[in-house]
Amino acid sequence: MNTSRQRRRLLVNSRYQLTHLAVTLTANVVLMLLMATLISWFYLLFFKGNLVCDHNRLFPLYLAAIALMVVMFLTLWSLVRSRTVAGMMRKLELVLRAAAVGNLPDRPMAFRKHDPFAGLAEPLNGCFVRMRRLEQQRREAVRVLEEVLSEADRSTDAGRTRAESIEAALAGLGRTEGQGAER
Repeated sequence: MNTSRQRRRLLVNSRYQLTHLAVTLTANVVLMLLMATLISWFYLLFFKGNLVCDHNRLFPLYLAAIALMVVMFLTLWSLVRSRTVAGMMRKLELVLRAAAVGNLPDRPMAFRKHDPFAGLAEPLNGCFVRMRRLEQQRREAVRVLEEVLSEADRSTDAGRTRAESIEAALAGLGRTEGQGAER
C-alpha cells in the first residue's frame, strides 16, 4: 500500500495569493513603523531621552529579531490562509469548466468542513443533478424522435413534411448528422 502523501503546492493562484501577501506585509510594515515611532516617543517624553539602548545595546537587535519573526509568521499564515480560498476556487473553476462542455461530475462536490465557501456545495450539487436529469430527458426525446423518424412514411408529401420537421427537432436537440437512425 502506498502511503506517501501528495505534496500540495502552496501557491495555487499566485496572482491572488501574492496580492493577499503584499497587503498583509504592507499592513505589518506600517504597524511596525508606527510601533517604533510610539516606542521612541514614549522614551523621549517619559524618560527624558534615556533610551533603553543606552542600557542594553542589543535591544534594537532584539526588536529587529522579533519583528522579523512576526513578519515571517504572518507571511506563512497569509500564504496558507489564502491557499484555502484559492484552492477551493481552483477546484470550482475546474468542475465548472468541465460542466460547461458537458462533463458533469460523477459524484457530489464536497468541501472541507471549514472552507470559506462550503455553503456552495449544496446548490452546485443541486444544479448538477438537475443538469443530469435534463440531459437524460433530452436523450430520451432524441431516441423517441429517431424512432418516429425511422417509421415515417416518406412516400407522401405529409410524410416528408413530418420527417423534415422531426429532423429539424432532432437538430435542435443536438443530434448531429450521422447519429441515430439510418435513413
